[in-house]
Amino acid sequence: GETVGERAGQATLRHKGKHDELGSGTKEAPLAALELLMFLHGMPLFAQLEPDDLETLAAASRERRFGPDESLCRQGERSDEVFLILRGRARTWVLDADGQPRSLGDSGEGTCIGEMAVLDPAPRAATVTALRDVLTLVLGGRVFRDVLHDRPAVAEGVLKVLTQRLRSVIQGTKAL
Repeated sequence: GETVGERAGQATLRHKGKHDELGSGTKEAPLAALELLMFLHGMPLFAQLEPDDLETLAAASRERRFGPDESLCRQGERSDEVFLILRGRARTWVLDADGQPRSLGDSGEGTCIGEMAVLDPAPRAATVTALRDVLTLVLGGRVFRDVLHDRPAVAEGVLKVLTQRLRSVIQGTKAL
């Protein structure tokens, strides 16, 4: 069997040039396909996936950059996207009953954001704002749901993350 690195190297040739353009004004190049596959494989949610599955995710995703104080997603909006933080940090917060912002915690590299909106058609439950420059990988909801359906280990990982977040909120901690 081929290793993830060997398969990723082959994917580099196939996927070269398939990334979306980065935000206007930036001069940093998109991640190389190999780098992208290695990042996905390094995420606990996707570590169990086969190289073909990682290639499918990489091919179905696009990079998106956010500047400091820019929202990745907003409480109350409807969306069908998941954000994987490749670089940077973001804060998740909600407006309380009095309209005051309440921080739920910060997220960094390797964090998956927005999976609730993909699993449940309700509007987004929180706003996520970049604390500094953030580079994300955006996956459409259909692709994400297909992976969850086809790969129970990934679905279990998402359930674990959601359970940990719920427990943190219940206990009043800020560990997202």
